[in-house]
Amino acid sequence: MSLAKQNNIKIVIAGPGAGKTYDMIGEIIKALPEINRNPHRICTVITYTNAATEEIRERLGKEITIPNNIFIGTTHSFLIKYLIEPYSNIFLDITESKSYIDGILLPYKPLNKFVKKNQEIKLASSFVSKGIITYDKVIDLSFELAKEAIIIKKLSYRISHLFVDEYQDIHTYQHEVLMKIINDGKTKFYCVGDPLQSIYKFYYIVSQIKLKKGYQIEVLNDSPILKLKSNLPDSIKEININHRSTPSITSLISKYTHHIEYNQKPAVKIDYPICLIESTNKKEICENFYAIQANLKIPFESETIKYLHLTEEWKFWDDVRSDLKISIIQKGNYRNSSLFSEIKRTILGIVGKTQKDVLDLIEDKTKEQQLIQFRKFCIKVYKVIRNLSEDAAALKIKSLFREEFNYQFSTNWNEPYRNTNLSNSIKELLRAEPQQAFSSHDKYYSSIHSSKGLEATCVLVCAKTKNQLFTWLNFKNVLAKGDETRLGFVAFSRTRRLLCIACLEKLDDSDITKVKEIGFVLSNEILNSIPIASA
Repeated sequence: MSLAKQNNIKIVIAGPGAGKTYDMIGEIIKALPEINRNPHRICTVITYTNAATEEIRERLGKEITIPNNIFIGTTHSFLIKYLIEPYSNIFLDITESKSYIDGILLPYKPLNKFVKKNQEIKLASSFVSKGIITYDKVIDLSFELAKEAIIIKKLSYRISHLFVDEYQDIHTYQHEVLMKIINDGKTKFYCVGDPLQSIYKFYYIVSQIKLKKGYQIEVLNDSPILKLKSNLPDSIKEININHRSTPSITSLISKYTHHIEYNQKPAVKIDYPICLIESTNKKEICENFYAIQANLKIPFESETIKYLHLTEEWKFWDDVRSDLKISIIQKGNYRNSSLFSEIKRTILGIVGKTQKDVLDLIEDKTKEQQLIQFRKFCIKVYKVIRNLSEDAAALKIKSLFREEFNYQFSTNWNEPYRNTNLSNSIKELLRAEPQQAFSSHDKYYSSIHSSKGLEATCVLVCAKTKNQLFTWLNFKNVLAKGDETRLGFVAFSRTRRLLCIACLEKLDDSDITKVKEIGFVLSNEILNSIPIASA
């Protein structure tokens, strides 16, 4: 890393509930004047999952009208759009390959031309016959292309700002590609992540890429985000306030985080006990979980999952979820994967307004009434545009907005929009299924791996065996190469108010003593004595 360019680099280490995405959105808004001054250059905002991409778009769209020269997408879509698609035809040997990891494929429009030969580089890559490129090949091909200085120089000139969310999930080869762009010195770089939420060991295991010497991750300190922290200490910013969880949960989380010299402080004042449910019967475990919440009179919050049930395997709750009315959570972030969020974001983008702007157009009503009216308008829009073409849908949204809010667009309101971000939004919206909208279940379940980005008022984390439970609670092993201990950290830190743990294998007295020494209270004690929440 060039020391001369460190003033263009900001690395944010932030734990659960610290407002990682909020901080990044603020940095993007601060950079907006510079982004607008250079419309020929691109600001790229990338993250690991499609759900996280949607969250960033929604949050940013509430604050600003997103310019056309801001790209928001996954790391893989960024690499395809700005590296593979423009530059892979410089080289060859493109071969046909049917192999792909874990059935995960990335749709891709094939290139028309490829150079037949390259003397210096043979790319181990393939475009599958039906316009599909594998995740492995995206990473491998990008890594090889980034070795060419001329390509990196062109990318560096084109990209003014590079924002990366959830940096702990970045593949080591992706990290190398990004560092080459940054080292060229023309791109400002911001990344944010939580090292202890790095739980993608399975990604490396199923990947067919054999990491070259010097790129292997033997322990967590080898991960890209901790390498950055070690190499660029003057560029580090730490956010150590937890706005999500109670003091008891924050204290539990800190038993993990102090191993990377990072400790959180709770912003939440109210506190509840963290609980061990002694039962080994799944149905009884869940019923005790709900009873503890009811007896402690823990209030639920709007737009937050009420009860979240977490285990390592998705199928864990299959035999009881129907009786208990527990719904599977959609992959990605619950708050931002709903159809309603997509509708709202698309409308705001088309009319060039933030949500606050729209609410301000609704006069003589309380804020709650304003929100209700806007929500009804979003539903109305979706019903009207579902069978329209992309351009017709955009024009209809403007027309409906003008009628609903008595709003006069300045000029040329009926011209088709020309915005890549909005185009993608409308396409997704027109493809969406109606039953995706406005889900209002109280109880959800998820695997721990898929729960990243989620939060819930009450969380139940259930282990199959004692060994699994105590692996999750092995705070000293949090820096190991394996994900197992960090799964506990991720699961527990999803909780806003009530955290309960349980195990299907019977715990003996010594096991219970160990758990109590950590700070857990037995559920029977809670249900019998009903402690009062402290403020």
